[in-house]
Amino acid sequence: MNGKPEVYRLRLTYPSDSEYIIESKSLKLYLFGFSMMKFKNTDEAIAVIRNDLKKILVTDEISIECFNRSHTIKYDNIPDKYIIDDIPTEINTYDPAPALLETEKTAVDRFIYYSDLLKSNCPVTGQPDWASVHIEYESKLCITRESMLKYIISFRNHQDYHENCCEKIFHDIYKLCTPSYLAVKCFFTRRGGIEINPVRYAGKNFEKRNDYHYWRQ
Repeated sequence: MNGKPEVYRLRLTYPSDSEYIIESKSLKLYLFGFSMMKFKNTDEAIAVIRNDLKKILVTDEISIECFNRSHTIKYDNIPDKYIIDDIPTEINTYDPAPALLETEKTAVDRFIYYSDLLKSNCPVTGQPDWASVHIEYESKLCITRESMLKYIISFRNHQDYHENCCEKIFHDIYKLCTPSYLAVKCFFTRRGGIEINPVRYAGKNFEKRNDYHYWRQ
């Protein structure tokens, strides 16, 4: 209800002797429809999904299990201290807004942020694209974790290609902090079975690894 998105995986189970089945792409498009809906809690959202499935499958034997990050396979572990998604905040901006980024001076000069809440929309089909984003940089200015989270979420209604979104995030941070090193890695979920994982970096310390994935992929 505070406007901040939450990410979950669902396991939907129903009897094999049901008269009907759910066509997979239609289920995907149906679930995409929840991307801007507000609920009091997860149970309320699950109840809506279960009720809709009961009507179309004509069965009451439907099981819906909901998993967050801690209950999923971790393809590549991220230390909890770098994850910004759990920061309590109010969100009301869903178009890219670099003005949301706030900085403060600190004795530390290397910063890492990780979020599963990057979402944009395909400029051709209008369908949503989901991504995990990994940002790290070295600078005398620290972008506050809450403002970074708000900035990432602000892409939610933005229509652009994966690579361009990564490029914009890179340039907005670079312009603000003038870092000596900056890397932005965007790990998008598959479209048509194809992974698109754009990376934009500047500086000598970039780790050129391309052999790992995050849990949403």
